[in-house]
Amino acid sequence: KKAGKNELCELVDEVMDLRKKKEHPKLKNAIQKLKRPFEKTEGFIAVPEKLETKSETSVHEKYVRVERDKLDTVLNEVSELSNLVLSLEQSEEPETQRKLVKNLKKLSSEMSRMVISIRAVKADELFNRFRLTVRNFAQKQGKRVLLHVEKTNVEIDRDIADNLAPLLTHLLRNAIDHGIKTPQERKKRGKPEEGHIFLRAEYRGGFIFIDVEDDGEGISVETVKEKLVEKKLVAPENLKKFSTQEILNYLFLPGFSTADRISEISGRGVGLDAVKRGVEDMGGRVLLNSKSGEGTTITLAIPLTLSLVNCILFEVSNQKYAIKSDEILRTLSFAPSELVDYGDYSLLKLGDKSIPSIYLSELFGTGKDDSVQKSERSSFWAFVISDRNGDEMALIIDEIISEGEFLIKHLPGLLKGLFSGAISLGRNGLALFIDLNTLINML
Repeated sequence: KKAGKNELCELVDEVMDLRKKKEHPKLKNAIQKLKRPFEKTEGFIAVPEKLETKSETSVHEKYVRVERDKLDTVLNEVSELSNLVLSLEQSEEPETQRKLVKNLKKLSSEMSRMVISIRAVKADELFNRFRLTVRNFAQKQGKRVLLHVEKTNVEIDRDIADNLAPLLTHLLRNAIDHGIKTPQERKKRGKPEEGHIFLRAEYRGGFIFIDVEDDGEGISVETVKEKLVEKKLVAPENLKKFSTQEILNYLFLPGFSTADRISEISGRGVGLDAVKRGVEDMGGRVLLNSKSGEGTTITLAIPLTLSLVNCILFEVSNQKYAIKSDEILRTLSFAPSELVDYGDYSLLKLGDKSIPSIYLSELFGTGKDDSVQKSERSSFWAFVISDRNGDEMALIIDEIISEGEFLIKHLPGLLKGLFSGAISLGRNGLALFIDLNTLINML
């Protein structure tokens, strides 16, 4: 066993040395030798040179194609991690140990980012898989349609990409069938004979925004109004009360459509309810913008499933929680005498002023922490945040554990609420990631 371990270390060193010297032919052989022991290990997942997929839009398979540079980076970081752990084990000086722990945390964050990247598929690569879909749908309708995919650095988690594929198919089918007219009809309206659909993606905040835009006929608000009255969903006299956007939002009702015909490819309204449901199940939302005669843009806002966030890890009633560091104005250590309890509410004295305070243990349903009243404790902790009005308030907690960058696994839409994600702490269990906006709205 020791010989095998030494042999593996020698192989890692050989790979690192060849990589520095850029001796690529020898490097390839060395990497193959390094992989060989693991290929016999149960549960090993090989990384093939070419990814085979079951269908054009399928992105999640047993095998994942990974860029060679990313594998090199992971290999470097694993080697560096081993060296840091070895140095930490051998070090006896506290200052040296602190520096090594700091480097370990930094390396852990870098490796987490790389794992997120390896799990992801580039958005423009996903979009390019719909070119054949668009061409086939257009041919069935006797139309000419070009799909434009805008270059982007956005990466989408493969699980999310799998869920997005059928939703994007719905939107593309609807755009071709109901939005874009035949070459002859487009020519009469002064438009190019070829219709155009644009797919683009960008990061905004903690979301990925995906636009599906067409240059078709757009959605006639008047036609939607007629259908609403026809289906007795809205009384004619009440139509004036609704804005254009509110009228268009009726297209997301199950089964609602402005199409007068039934075809293999549905009308604009059919399928939008499924798209809305699918996006909301992922914790996202759907936005619709349309101008009659000009075209339609449907935007899917999808939350990131994995992200590295600077957090403060803390404890309330023996349960660990995390909150974003930049959402906290400051942390306080206070003496029991500085907290005045009035039953329904408490005030924390901060110099010449007092601010409203709330026990998180009470908010989480574990009961007010009576340990705050125990005289044997000399100090306690609180986070100072801004409430809805911009005023300061304090969240009373039991203990601050640590602060740093943590990998957040975001919860799907149906499970979201006060907690929007979770952090794995290994043997120490999970820490729930608090959505501060939701918490403030509960107060």
